[in-house]
Amino acid sequence: MTSSEQPKKETLDASSELSAPKKQESLPTMDEVIAKISKETEALGSALRREQDKSKEYFERIMRLQADFENYQKHTRKEMEIIAKLANERLMLKILDTRDDIQRALNIAKKAMESKPAESKDKEKTKEEKEQEHKAKVLIEGFEMTLKNIDRLMKEEGIEPIECIGMVADTTKHEVVAVVPTPNCKDCVVLEELRKGYMMNGHVIRTSLVKVTKNSKK
Repeated sequence: MTSSEQPKKETLDASSELSAPKKQESLPTMDEVIAKISKETEALGSALRREQDKSKEYFERIMRLQADFENYQKHTRKEMEIIAKLANERLMLKILDTRDDIQRALNIAKKAMESKPAESKDKEKTKEEKEQEHKAKVLIEGFEMTLKNIDRLMKEEGIEPIECIGMVADTTKHEVVAVVPTPNCKDCVVLEELRKGYMMNGHVIRTSLVKVTKNSKK
């Protein structure tokens, strides 16, 4: 074959390839399409169920955390209430001790005023005696006013004195410090109150110190 015939053959081959009809790709059948859709749907359903399970797990975890936090809040609130109550009781006990001191001072001042000899009351008082008497009266009035203020504060805080005289001693409210033999009477009846006891909102914060009877004829 000559060199002039070679390009002609190549041109013919190329044109024959262009003119040859292309093989068409086969379309999927309906069953194949349905199967493919079913497979994809199943995959999506599985993914959705996994996400739903995760969401449920997260939700349950959040609910547990919320419950734990609410329990913590309740526990903390209860502890704070107990701490505040104990602190308030300690403060009121100190105030009660102060009230006892003021009451004793008032009793001593009144007793001193009442124990003056009769002749000293009748005779003309000197200026110094009048001043001392005036100071004593002012002091007594100050004690009484202070006690009234303390009693008002105690009432506002729910503090009430414990009744005891003439009552059978109650170990939850009364602390017996002395027993007095007494004929013709019941045992453990309170004769004398040595220190007043108090309750705060129905709870004993200080017991009464008392003397009680003991039937001496038993």
